[in-house]
Amino acid sequence: MAGWGPTEWAALAALIAAIAAFIQAAITLRLVILGRRQVDALKDQVTALKEQNRRWHTLTACKDFMSNPMFLKALRRLRKAKENGQFRDDPSRFRPDVVAILNYLDSVAIGVHQGLYVENLARDHLQALVEAYVRDYLKDGQPAKIGLNAQNFRYLLALEVRWSAISRPMFHDPPPHDDAS
Repeated sequence: MAGWGPTEWAALAALIAAIAAFIQAAITLRLVILGRRQVDALKDQVTALKEQNRRWHTLTACKDFMSNPMFLKALRRLRKAKENGQFRDDPSRFRPDVVAILNYLDSVAIGVHQGLYVENLARDHLQALVEAYVRDYLKDGQPAKIGLNAQNFRYLLALEVRWSAISRPMFHDPPPHDDAS
């Protein structure tokens, strides 16, 4: 190196610059790869949070139907009217209660159709109710007696058809445990 001239020193400087550029490129590539992994991890977290939110919204919609005072009063009035024969004698008198219940269930059906609610979760909680209320109020000439147009609840009707084709979840007894030990 002692006898190097300007050409050799320039070549050495170019080699060092090339090595430095390669190292910088390798570090940049590594940072890009790490950044991409972090972005992918964030996307996965956001997707998981969206799904968790869908589940919570579904559960809230199911719970609201059975805890909302307006629906509970309507359900009580309808049950009482069916028990004492008033509903059979004049179903149109109970149209506001029936419409309130069917509107809510139709809104759940629309949410399921649009993917806002998790269908399997909603079905596990509401299938028996959907089948019963559709049967009681939207079939066999009941809409005309109540003063309803059943097609106004087309999402609910479609959901009931789809859910009726699927059996309800079966809950099994726990396996017996051995008390002999």
